[in-house]
Amino acid sequence: MNSGFLLHDLALIMAVAAGVLYLCHKFRQPPVIGYLLAGFIVGPYTPPFAFVSDVESIRSISQLGLVFLMFSLGLEFSLPRLRKAGLPAALSALIIVPGMIFTGFALGKTIGWSTSSSIFLGCILSISGSTIIIKNFFDLKLTGEPFAKSVFGIMICEDIAAMVMLSVISGLGAKSGLLALDATTAFVRIVFFILLFLIIGLLLVPKLIKSVAKFKSKELTGIVVLALCFASALIAARFGFSIALGTFLIGAIIAATEQIREVEEWIKPLRDMFSALFFVSAGMLVDPRILWSNWGIVLAIVALAVAGRTFWGSLASLLVGYDAGISLKVGLSVAQIGEFSFIIASAGAALGLVDAKLYAFAVAAAALTAFISPYLVKNAGLIGEKLSGLPGNPHAFIDRYHAFIGKSSKNIVNDVNTPVFSKYMLRLGIYATLLAGLFSAVGAGAAALAKTLPFGALLLWAVTGVVCVPLFMSIARYCDHMLLLSLTIFLTWFSPRKILQRINLQLTYRLINYLIITLLGVGFLLFVAPWVFSPEDLVIVSLPALAIGFAFKKNVALFREQMERMLDYIIGLATSEPLHQAVAVRPDSSVFLCAMPEHALKDGKRVYTFNVHAETGAAVAAIYRSGRTIANPAIEEELLPGDIVILIGDKDQCSSAERMLKSGA
Repeated sequence: MNSGFLLHDLALIMAVAAGVLYLCHKFRQPPVIGYLLAGFIVGPYTPPFAFVSDVESIRSISQLGLVFLMFSLGLEFSLPRLRKAGLPAALSALIIVPGMIFTGFALGKTIGWSTSSSIFLGCILSISGSTIIIKNFFDLKLTGEPFAKSVFGIMICEDIAAMVMLSVISGLGAKSGLLALDATTAFVRIVFFILLFLIIGLLLVPKLIKSVAKFKSKELTGIVVLALCFASALIAARFGFSIALGTFLIGAIIAATEQIREVEEWIKPLRDMFSALFFVSAGMLVDPRILWSNWGIVLAIVALAVAGRTFWGSLASLLVGYDAGISLKVGLSVAQIGEFSFIIASAGAALGLVDAKLYAFAVAAAALTAFISPYLVKNAGLIGEKLSGLPGNPHAFIDRYHAFIGKSSKNIVNDVNTPVFSKYMLRLGIYATLLAGLFSAVGAGAAALAKTLPFGALLLWAVTGVVCVPLFMSIARYCDHMLLLSLTIFLTWFSPRKILQRINLQLTYRLINYLIITLLGVGFLLFVAPWVFSPEDLVIVSLPALAIGFAFKKNVALFREQMERMLDYIIGLATSEPLHQAVAVRPDSSVFLCAMPEHALKDGKRVYTFNVHAETGAAVAAIYRSGRTIANPAIEEELLPGDIVILIGDKDQCSSAERMLKSGA
């Protein structure tokens, strides 16, 4: 790298970018168009000669722009904000993204492209440009409009989908091709990586940032954040994923800290400077001659992007319950592609999965749709009026459909019994992922350690066994409660009295719990088997875990509670386990299960009728009924035959409460 040439190139790039950006602001165009146009002007393919001499150095520096761009995007789309996007936005994205992938694939095959290039074209068209959308809404003062929330929610979900695409692409080599097995394997790896990264990051990073913030030094906080940003990019790259993924995730994690505003203020100038280089570099890599000789294909891609995204966006909004006017505004608002599109194209070209021409097409389409987008959003109402006058307008069908889903939604909202099977399954999946990640990491470390210090590998597994204790207990607890919920469904099919008279529910619950923990422990020892040479080694590995589990039961319960609270934050399911908060508050408490027989509820009994807490000191934590849960039931809640009442208290209190409930007194 020649420093003189590089300095000359940077000065020239910034001067041209400043001039073009001035024109964009004057004519109210998105800044990204100015940056791309500046790249066209100074790029090596622009006749009559190249203005920039050290393109590779500029391209390397522009990668910092990608890092800061994705990091800032993560800061904007924190986990709480992602939850607030809601189910309608997620469902809309699930319709738009596959719909556009299919549409782009069909266009690619029609043109005569290969299967891989056609799939990449679909991926390029499936993601909108979030930075361009945000700029449009602020410029047009539409952020307070009713449809804006839906647009921003879809944008967040599409950005998440883009991160998954980038990481799946990174997991595919040029030799492997876009085979279904390769893509599936890459997808499983990315999901595993995201879960593990978020769990570990949320455990460590907020505490680190909080401790650093005590010095009240913006410079120190900023440098620590930069270190985390670059380290996350490196970790993602080392595991074979896009650096964009690591920086996006660490940004979302830091967004959960109290210092988020301070971090945003510190990082904004760096983001603006390096992002400008990133977009200019993207424009520099496009050969205008390719676009000129393939102008028909470029226009076809632009037309399909606008028409296809408008169609799928409007359809998705209609299907999730918005009226026709708002749905059309949503569709027109997302009718463009942005920075993710040529990032995806660039990744595919770098791996040799697609023709380099596709990158030029993606950049040109992003620029043209960014130019068109503000006019579509601004005139969405007028366009809607024109379309409503067309013959065959399906307003009657749409109204009937909305009436149907509106009634269904109302019934769901008014249903006080929240289904929790999916929540339990999600938590089980997260704990299983964390356990598998721990085993994989420790296995790799133990393999390296065993070559030099075999006894050290055993000690490492012994420590791992201790760490696994709360994970084993959490997995067992959720398996237990899923079985318990299944039992409540079973009781609705048969006579509850006959079954309940033959089941010791408390004993069954505990036996299943111990059985699952035992099976997990045996699986752990089988996994450790390659490092075990004698029975004494098994004792070294298993004894510490057993000792910790029995001697520090209260501490393990409190640690489980911390994990639960962390998952509450990540996935927003604070009522997913009705026992963990009550047990954490009263760590000496016992959990009792009381199945309500028919004879105890002859005259119809409610929770307040029994007055359990005042009479016995025990508390009713939850009621399981027909595969559903009522956490912290109100005193007016009616008890039904076959309900399983979960009691919290000491052993004597719960026993007295159980006798009271079963006797009907």
